[in-house]
Amino acid sequence: MEHAVPQNVTSFEFHLVGDMTLKQFAYLGSGLGIAFLVYSTLFQTLPYVAAPIIVISALSGVALAFLPVLDRPLDHFVLAFFKAIYSPTKGEVKLPPGTNRLQLFLKPAQPAPDKPQQTPKIVPVNPGLTPISPIPDQGKKIIELLQQNAVLQKKLLEVEQNLQTLKQTTSIPRPPLPASPPAGGPVPTPIYPKPPKAVVVEPVKPVKTQMLLTSFPNVINGVVEEDGDFLEGVIVIIHNKDNIPVRALKTNKLGQFSGATPLPSGVYTVTLEKEDYKFDTLQITLTGEILSPLKLKPRK
Repeated sequence: MEHAVPQNVTSFEFHLVGDMTLKQFAYLGSGLGIAFLVYSTLFQTLPYVAAPIIVISALSGVALAFLPVLDRPLDHFVLAFFKAIYSPTKGEVKLPPGTNRLQLFLKPAQPAPDKPQQTPKIVPVNPGLTPISPIPDQGKKIIELLQQNAVLQKKLLEVEQNLQTLKQTTSIPRPPLPASPPAGGPVPTPIYPKPPKAVVVEPVKPVKTQMLLTSFPNVINGVVEEDGDFLEGVIVIIHNKDNIPVRALKTNKLGQFSGATPLPSGVYTVTLEKEDYKFDTLQITLTGEILSPLKLKPRK
């Protein structure tokens, strides 16, 4: 809660009766006491003079004790009023005798002292943040995981093909059991045919399927390697029949490259570039089918 006038919250006053303080009791007692004194002495002889004094004295005591103005007691404003009346409102400078006032105005102005120039400080430049060095083993782990993924996919294809060959082999049917003979008759012994000789079926060798690098048609993709090692950073440029470059690709750590969007059907030439390596120029005809990865090797 905000107050228009600051209040004195650090001091306290002693209470006499209820909420009345000693100061309020003194103002009230003084005003009523003066009124009673005037009434007992002057009212009977000079009633017209005593009556206003009695009323003013009694009301002043009540007002000083119980009538605040702007959250402050009335005596504060009364004291401020008398201070403002009797305090001096005009000041005059007293000069020593014999002083010529004209010389004070004709005195030359003193130039302001020059401020010493501060020498510029050399603030050291904050060094830039050093880039975090890449983890050397992270690339090797990614390559190992991709190679393991390729091996597991090949094994999965082999297991599926073996399962299909096992399903295709037919089992030998068993002959039905004869009906049980009547009671008391001879019990015939069942005659089973000799089981045929088991035919040794050689397992069909699974056809090695090559992993596809893309599922979109007319997307040229492949792998660049040399003696089983993948070549990284080989630039692959694809030209159309007018010898205008339409794609520029780059092999990753596994030597793979693949376009992002299909190309129109037609004849294209593929050139490869890498420092210290030479490659043959290839010609590919796109017919709207999904292409298997090209295996490319540098010339020796």
